[in-house]
Amino acid sequence: METGFATYDPNGHDNDDQEDFVDQAMGEVLAKRNSPDFANYPQNALILMSWYEFLDDCTGCWRFPQQEPNFGILTYDSGTGEWGVKGAFYNLQYQVSRWP
Repeated sequence: METGFATYDPNGHDNDDQEDFVDQAMGEVLAKRNSPDFANYPQNALILMSWYEFLDDCTGCWRFPQQEPNFGILTYDSGTGEWGVKGAFYNLQYQVSRWP
């Protein structure tokens, strides 16, 4: 399963929405993984889960589609070459730490 959430969207999605998505989606995935359906029916097991992009291609740069360079949980400033973190970074770190 691959997941992700862009922090730029013409409909108004932003860093807070990405943070909320991580909290809700990762918690739901963990709950499903721990459910009796997965324990009793291995064919339903979640084998692999990944985050679509960890690092923005170019945070805030215009590309088509605009969402594409903004899926990361880390920012990247192409002018300075510096990385930064979005709020979802710490949420994802916490959610992953809950997995057995």
